[in-house]
Amino acid sequence: MGRSGSVVRCVALAAIALCVALGPGLAQAGSVVYVAGTGNEFGTLNLSTGAFTNIGTLNLPGNDAIYGMGFGSDGKLYGLDASTPNANLYQINTSNASTSLVGAIGQSAIDATSDANGVMYGLSFTANSNFFTLNPASGTTTTVVGATGIAGSGLMAVSANGSQIFAGATDATTGLTDLYSINKLTGAATLIGNTGFYIGNGLFVNGTLYGFDYNSEAIVTINTTTGVATQVATYSLPGGDTILASALAPQAIVPEPSSIVMGLIAIGAGGLVSLHRRRASTRVA
Repeated sequence: MGRSGSVVRCVALAAIALCVALGPGLAQAGSVVYVAGTGNEFGTLNLSTGAFTNIGTLNLPGNDAIYGMGFGSDGKLYGLDASTPNANLYQINTSNASTSLVGAIGQSAIDATSDANGVMYGLSFTANSNFFTLNPASGTTTTVVGATGIAGSGLMAVSANGSQIFAGATDATTGLTDLYSINKLTGAATLIGNTGFYIGNGLFVNGTLYGFDYNSEAIVTINTTTGVATQVATYSLPGGDTILASALAPQAIVPEPSSIVMGLIAIGAGGLVSLHRRRASTRVA
């Protein structure tokens, strides 16, 4: 094999080795889900296995707890506590679970979540829950969209682009959680169906709606068309505590494997061009 063939072969082998090393998940970083429990434990949760990795204990006053969480447009994690009728907004350090008070928002909160743009959506802790929004990175000003017509029971989830919003309320007959869709413009709730579980919190991950049962500690996926939930795992927090709040970390942007391979090929091609030029100049000389 000539020198040119050797260069091409080396580039190809390097590209293959790099793709194998980086694996098929290169194009999309792994999903990191943060959760807060009834005992103020804070950590990450593996949705496939239910394994909880403890980071620390949220330093909240008294018997306070975080009832909703979401990342702001500044990339920082924020949470709303259980204070009624005026919930407090906290910034949460994802490295050590320490909290910093931002201020009161003028609404109570049974749950809250954020979309990919950092807009937080919340439900008030009232018999007829208000649907409200705020931008936690900019402060505590809330915008009340409207009354939902339901008493939220803790499930509040929004798709990444903010186009689909769902909430949960306790079914008066079964005691289980009913899934509702929320009109983004009016706040009105429309019944979809019964989940078959006691869902106390939930969130969207890669287009799938997940819920956390506060009775059986089940992790479920919820069909947003029918409301039916399917158990996929069981979580375990210290002391048998349940999940009150959850948030999906912003996804890291990494290059597709093909772009890296093309980059290597381009480098190799450039090397071949240089090699041919050197050979041509040597012949002329």
